[in-house]
Formats: sequence, structure tokens, C-alpha cells
Amino acid sequence: MGVVLFIKGHAKEDVFSNVRQVLGQGILLGLEFLIAADIVHTVAVELTFESIGVLALVVLIRTFLSFTLDLELTGRWPWQNRPPAPDPDPIVRYPLPRTTITQPTVTASTPCLMNPPPASA
Repeated sequence: MGVVLFIKGHAKEDVFSNVRQVLGQGILLGLEFLIAADIVHTVAVELTFESIGVLALVVLIRTFLSFTLDLELTGRWPWQNRPPAPDPDPIVRYPLPRTTITQPTVTASTPCLMNPPPASA
């Protein structure tokens, strides 16, 4: 994906940032799956205090990794509010008012430009 963007002429920094975001999101998703797999394995195989303690430690470490990776990708902690999105077009902030086009009323005395009156001789 990054090679395609680079070939299309995107800036090197933009390509790097894009690849970094996609790769980081994939790692975060993988960590979530690994946490879920560990929980299922602990509950399904053998439920002892030792296995629950190991599971808690593994979940704690992976959750810490997820939080720090999310901080690295977004620049904020997951529980912080997102900054407001920038205005895409700061000049046009409000939609233009709609105007209705009315048909002119035509009467018998209204001159018609399509069929001019015959020239008087």
C-alpha cells in the first residue's frame, strides 16, 4: 500500500505516516484477539487460581501495550476527548440560502423575443 502511494507521487512523510497508522491498527487488533484467546483458553481448559493469575498478568501487560501503542498512533490517551475536526472549508461555513425561480407571467401584451413583430414598411 505504501509503495503504491509513493509511486503515485505522495510525499514520503505522508506515506510513512499512513503505513505506520495501518500497521499500528493491525497490531492493536492482533493484541485484542490475543487477549480474547487467552481468556477463552483459561476458562475452557483449566480454571485454577494460578491460571487466573497468569491470565490477569498477561491481560494487564497486553492492555498496557495497547494503550501505549494507541498513544503513539493518535497522540492522546484512549480516554481523552478527541480534538474537534478542522473545518474542511473555512470560507464557506453556512449553506447558501435556497432561492426559488419563478416563471414569469405571460400576457397578450408581453412582447415575445422569439417571434419579433413584423417590420412596418
